[in-house]
Amino acid sequence: MAELSVIMRTIYILIFFLGATSLLSAQREDHQWIFNAWSTDDCSFSNFPKDCNASILDFNIDPPIFYQEISATLDMDWTHASFCDENGNLLLYSNGMSIHGPNHTPIIRGDTISYGPLWNNNTWPNENGDLRPTGFVGTDCAVFVPDPGDEDIILLERTTNPSNTSCAQHGNGRDWWLLQFSRDTLFSFLIDPTGINLDHITILPFSMDDLQSTSVFSDDGSKYAVHSIIEGRDPKGIVLTLFDFDRCSGDLLNPIQDTLSSESIFGTPGSAFSSSGQFLYINNTIHCFQYDMRANDIISSRDTIMIYDGQGAYSPTGNTLIPSTFGLMRKGPDNKIYLSQSGQGYHLHIIHEPDQPGELCRPQQSAIRLPTFHLGTIPSHNTLRLGPLDGSACDTLGIDNNPVSRFRYEQDTLDYLSFDFVNLSYFEPTRWEWDFGDGRTSPERFPFHAYAEDGIYEVCLTVSNQYSSDTSCGTLFLGVTSLDDHTQDRHITLFPNPVEDVTRVAIHDYLPQSAQIRFSNQQGQIVQTQSFEV
Repeated sequence: MAELSVIMRTIYILIFFLGATSLLSAQREDHQWIFNAWSTDDCSFSNFPKDCNASILDFNIDPPIFYQEISATLDMDWTHASFCDENGNLLLYSNGMSIHGPNHTPIIRGDTISYGPLWNNNTWPNENGDLRPTGFVGTDCAVFVPDPGDEDIILLERTTNPSNTSCAQHGNGRDWWLLQFSRDTLFSFLIDPTGINLDHITILPFSMDDLQSTSVFSDDGSKYAVHSIIEGRDPKGIVLTLFDFDRCSGDLLNPIQDTLSSESIFGTPGSAFSSSGQFLYINNTIHCFQYDMRANDIISSRDTIMIYDGQGAYSPTGNTLIPSTFGLMRKGPDNKIYLSQSGQGYHLHIIHEPDQPGELCRPQQSAIRLPTFHLGTIPSHNTLRLGPLDGSACDTLGIDNNPVSRFRYEQDTLDYLSFDFVNLSYFEPTRWEWDFGDGRTSPERFPFHAYAEDGIYEVCLTVSNQYSSDTSCGTLFLGVTSLDDHTQDRHITLFPNPVEDVTRVAIHDYLPQSAQIRFSNQQGQIVQTQSFEV
């Protein structure tokens, strides 16, 4: 990719345009998430080196791996945007006040951006006393958008003062809609080859707190949810507003609302759609709720699927117990929904099967403990892997939805020969053909399959529609590592190491009948052996 430079246009940054020639085909834009909020840049001088700087959650491996990255020094307050290249490698990330590249240093002319009245309110001294930007204190105040034009630069454009933004692709498959709300006003911008243009303004039936609001599109772009603290209410409440969204006109239609108690507000409550769009999840920091978008009465379908369990973690100083309440929510590339804490901490919560109703969605609190202390901010992304509305009035550019095949699997915890296969394909496939590598097939979108015996199986998924087809394959080493080598090294991760009170072991590419883990002390003596069924 060509060297990136920055053109400064205005005071506030909200939209980053990325060169279309190199990035429009990228569909792993969201595969690395950075978590950071720490004033120490040089970990060798930190009193808490194991908590210093950033954690990275990497979705290029399933299940995702996470690790400490001491070279990442850009702090993330609430504004956090990131973008990866076509291979899932981190390309750019920003807190709205600076843009860093893959080597975790500012890109050319990207060290100080959007300088203005808010700048001094969002800086913090490092260990040398140098002021550096910690990011805007507002959710989703920046976003990376592929440029519909042909420039190989980043363009910085201003809409209004920094506040919540979200993007979805226009129905023509090239341009973008960017929606940004500010208190009681929603601004709808159209991003096309001429730049960013205000298309229309919608006055909302309530006023929201700019700094404690989230908005999200469904994966197909047909639904839009705004989830916000109600401004000026005492005690504060939370309002959820659901709209139908017209990807051709950019209009928000048929609003419905639900109002909830805020319970306890520290940070920003989150929201996320399941991959199919059937379920919407929101929280009020103490409770996590599920709505059925296909119900006759969506608001009445609200179901509590998770209640904060009272757990927490001590800060690096060891003298403050911080509760692991629910915060921002994002759907990951694996179609699971990840919840940050509502404030500082270490943990991420997970909803493992968001397309299942009620408790079948498998919510898990404190599912991941990241290596470093962070603010609870999850990076924002535009609505990814969304193509044109084929056959619609705005399908005028001759762009077709050529489907892309992707999948993952979940091994049954009680029967290691049984699997749920999770379809991750995109660009409007209408047919699915699974080949499980043992002579059996399935046309189902999300099949269950049980193997008869151990072995090495190549699983392939072919997806197709009226335009084309695509196939992806993966190998299951089920009970063996290879046909003739049972000593081959496999990809296994353990965190934390050295082990503290709790540890996580993940076997990434080997599916044994059973496994045994042995813990040794620093002298190499085995202190504990644990067998477990996978």
